[in-house]
Amino acid sequence: MRNDGTLTVEKVERSPGPELQAWLAERREGIGGSDVAAVLGLSPWKSALALWAEKCGPVDQPNLDEIEYIEWGKILEEPIARRYVRETGRTLIDHGRFNIQFTPLHPCMHCTIDREIMPADGLMSGPGDLSIKNAGEFKLKDWEEEPPLPYQVQLQHELCVTGMQWGSFAVLIGGNKFRWMDVPRNDKFIRYLIEKEEEFWDLVRRGDPPAADASDSTKEILLRLYPKDTGESKALPVEASDWAEQIRAAKAEIKRAEGLKQEFENKIKAAIGEANIGILPDGSGFSWKSQHRDSYVVAASDFRVLREIKGGK
Repeated sequence: MRNDGTLTVEKVERSPGPELQAWLAERREGIGGSDVAAVLGLSPWKSALALWAEKCGPVDQPNLDEIEYIEWGKILEEPIARRYVRETGRTLIDHGRFNIQFTPLHPCMHCTIDREIMPADGLMSGPGDLSIKNAGEFKLKDWEEEPPLPYQVQLQHELCVTGMQWGSFAVLIGGNKFRWMDVPRNDKFIRYLIEKEEEFWDLVRRGDPPAADASDSTKEILLRLYPKDTGESKALPVEASDWAEQIRAAKAEIKRAEGLKQEFENKIKAAIGEANIGILPDGSGFSWKSQHRDSYVVAASDFRVLREIKGGK
């Protein structure tokens, strides 16, 4: 803040577009802040196997500038940073979108921080790491008490790399709700984080993939890793026998559940009869409405669809 009361944000000019590919190539040489949740199995967007495939090179990394929510996050980053300055009175330094920091103690770890914070209130020890987020309205509850766990993990990773003792979050929720909160460094968790990241990076160095999980991300990456078959047969590991049993058991459970679902849907339909809606004692219920399907989709037909109604609506 200047003497005249004007809020200031120091900014280093961002690198031009051609720097993006060099930055992506450098990020591939280690684990960045946005990778950490996937390493720990905490990411809702990416599995450990998908991250491994990106780092090892069998599949291309996504073009971050072509993902719309990431694009808007970058567009809104500066306005969110300015609001943070206005709320806190702190000064921010922007080192640039493509400025990657490494730590010699743990070479596989790196990060690109959104802003460096120079605290103006004297309450924090040294500079801090500002993590800027843009979240949808449906994420409001996730930020009520503390930042979502994947973002906390990312910040602790960045504090490890930078050596900073604290960080802060600035988040815009739903385009019109701003929140900020300070977070201290957690050395106990960072020690655990270092162990897990080094274990993962050892898999990358050896070209040994982590175990597949149940995520859609893993399902998608397997199709990208193995888009075509060779026509050959391959002996599976001994533990695959247990996997096969689990598949059979899951299919049997699905079949049983589908049978129960159909049985009780039929009971509801029989109880509704010619009516439109059936009301349960608690006020909720089911609708069994007639619908029409046009002939340009399939042969023209009329049919009814059973849907649950919440709270009697």
